[in-house]
Amino acid sequence: MKKLVLFGLAACVAMGLQTSFAAKEEAKGTALCLSATFAAADDYEYCYLNFIEKEDEFSIPKGAFLEYDMFIPKTSAGFSGGVDLGGGSLGTLRDNGGEAGCKDQDGNSPHPAGNAENAKGAWWHRKIDLGPIAGESFMDAILAVDAGKDHKAGVYKAYYKNIQITDGKGKVLIDLFTNKDKVPIGDVTEHAVKDMSDYGLTVVPLSAVK
Repeated sequence: MKKLVLFGLAACVAMGLQTSFAAKEEAKGTALCLSATFAAADDYEYCYLNFIEKEDEFSIPKGAFLEYDMFIPKTSAGFSGGVDLGGGSLGTLRDNGGEAGCKDQDGNSPHPAGNAENAKGAWWHRKIDLGPIAGESFMDAILAVDAGKDHKAGVYKAYYKNIQITDGKGKVLIDLFTNKDKVPIGDVTEHAVKDMSDYGLTVVPLSAVK
């Protein structure tokens, strides 16, 4: 009986250590943070900021997906947002890609105006099918918040990690942002902004996301 008790205690300790190690692993790396301020509650406002802006074009491969993880703190003034692609022959993922039929795993449009409540206080993984726009090109990668209602006046904030174009099976075809120590573009540029202020992009350690 004593042996069984000791074995049980050892197993519990091992499980606790594994959980601790998993938590530490999750805290490693960095996230890209978009912050901006809504001027008024429920007013139509948006902020699109380039985190990549290239002279050369990226070509969207066949069978590709845009994947990323998104987290919006519960204290944020709004709960919409997403990653957009722009420039080149594509125009924008939010409009032209959406019209072409690009959707995520839940059947939602890639437009950043969509509801992102799944990311409220938790990491939410999105996987957007780029099949309908295969062969098109883009030059800009963009973080955005786009809201016409259901938001407060005040500070909006959202974090992103593992922003990648993949084959949908785990292979990274184009890495847009994964554990980088600075914003890829260097000096952040506006893609489109309406009425929002105090906006910017920063890189933070994952341990600071909460």
